[in-house]
Amino acid sequence: MDIRMRVDPTFDEFHHVNLLLAGRSGIFKLLNLAFLLLFLFFAIMAMVFFSLDGMPAAGFLVCFTVIITLMGTGLVQYFIVPRRLKKAYSQSVNLSGEPEFRFTDGGVTRKDRNGESTIPWGKYAHWLEDGTALVLFPTDFTIHLVPKRCASPEQLGEIRQAITNAELPARKTPRLVNILLAALLLLVLIPVNCLLTTGVAVSFLR
Repeated sequence: MDIRMRVDPTFDEFHHVNLLLAGRSGIFKLLNLAFLLLFLFFAIMAMVFFSLDGMPAAGFLVCFTVIITLMGTGLVQYFIVPRRLKKAYSQSVNLSGEPEFRFTDGGVTRKDRNGESTIPWGKYAHWLEDGTALVLFPTDFTIHLVPKRCASPEQLGEIRQAITNAELPARKTPRLVNILLAALLLLVLIPVNCLLTTGVAVSFLR
């Protein structure tokens, strides 16, 4: 095997891989919709309480705390994280340009404007693949991203065979149970946060 290719991952592909590693691909994209619906529910509930005879102090503090928590989560998810990803992508492109990969039976050679390095197949920590990209992990925190549009099906087949021969472990992405546990933890922390806020507010009002 001797496959050479120059890769030019777009920001969308870079973003997609990051979502994949975070377990936010496939059906888990619906978490964005669930987050929006949850925020709207509590916002509408607060407005309904205000339109009636007024909201008890405890109820107001609960709704206020939940809404602020959701707004903070949304700020991180939809503004801070995308901005950081765009900055990381821009820095990567400016630093390396469009790297060129050479896949052989002995390993993978990556060449960019900063130099050239070769990693034997057996030295890779993990690998990951979906419909958009094939990703090799030299370490747990670095990636070699190969968009599938840059390679033919035959070339991808040869690369997979080399990965199989080297017995590289597949990178595990967050499973459903982990995401459900995280959601459960969030549901527990929100009421606890509300109770603490209510207790502090009541102590000041006395």
